[in-house]
Parts: sequence; structure tokens; C-alpha cells
Amino acid sequence: MLQVSASTERAARAAMLTSRFSDIICKAGKLLDHDIKKPRPKQATARMLFQREEQLRRRREDSRRKLERMKPTATFDNSEILKEFSALCGCPSQSLPYRFEGSSSLEKFGLRLRTFTYDDIEEAVR
Repeated sequence: MLQVSASTERAARAAMLTSRFSDIICKAGKLLDHDIKKPRPKQATARMLFQREEQLRRRREDSRRKLERMKPTATFDNSEILKEFSALCGCPSQSLPYRFEGSSSLEKFGLRLRTFTYDDIEEAVR
């Protein structure tokens, strides 16, 4: 008898709360329905993509212009560096021309950069 009265009390309370807050429940349901994203038309999606690409292009252009306007903050005197390098290598200073022109000045010391092929990279990854 106790369980029957408890469940009837619960049912009566639930019915009372539902009727009391039915308008709030209805409004909340409508808000939830509006929050669900509906599929956008293709035009809107294409427009958004175009706007995003334009924004990225403008950013790249602005960055490029800023880089072009930047002044170098440090300059290197290659001739001094190469003189020191030749002294460290033990090369006689008379044999080296200090007007380093043409190809890489390090090539005059016999130093060359290795060009990597696709196969070399695959071997290094393994």
C-alpha cells in the first residue's frame, strides 16, 4: 500500500510540474531545434570558402609587404669570415683571393653541399 501511494504521489507531482512549466519546456524545445545546424546551401558554403581564401591571401600580401619594408638589422662581412676560416684551415693567405665572386665562396675551399635525391631521403627515413 505504501508503494502504491508513493508512485501515485510521484505521478501527481510530475503532472503538476509538467503543467506548471509547460511553456518553459516548449520554449526550450524550440531553442534546441534552432541550435541544430541545418545544412547550408552550396552558395553559402562556397561564399564562405572564397572569403576565407581572400582573407588568407590578404594576410600573405601584408606579410610580404612588411618583409619587403624591413631593413636588415645585421650585416655580415663575408671576406672577414672567410679570412678567419682560411686561417683556421691552415691555408696560406697569399693563395686565396679575397674577392669571392661567382659560385659559393666555400666551394673555393673544396666544400660542396650534397644534393639529396628521393632515394637518399627514403634510405635516411628507414
